[in-house]
Amino acid sequence: MDFTLFDPTIPAQPESINYAPRPKRLNNLNVALVENTKYNSKTILLKLFEQLEARYQVKLAGIFRKESAGHPIAAADIEACVKTADIAIAGIGD
Repeated sequence: MDFTLFDPTIPAQPESINYAPRPKRLNNLNVALVENTKYNSKTILLKLFEQLEARYQVKLAGIFRKESAGHPIAAADIEACVKTADIAIAGIGD
C-alpha cells in the first residue's frame, strides 16, 4: 500500500493574521501574565515583569495559569484578563 505523507511540491497557502493592537507606550499599564505550566515559565514571566515594573511602572493585573502548554487559556481567565489588564504576556519555559 502506497500513500504520500507530505508533498513538498504543493504551494503553501498564505494566511493573514489579525494581531491585537499594540499600545503606544507601556507606562502605567496593567499587565496580565499567562503561565503555561512549563518548567521555568512562571519564573521567566516574573523576572520580565520585575523589569517592566522598574522601567515603566506597570502594575500586575494577575497571573493566569493554563491547564497545560497544549491547552488554551480558560474562558474565565480570558474574561478576567479583558476586565483587568491592558496587555497580556504569555510565557513559555524549558
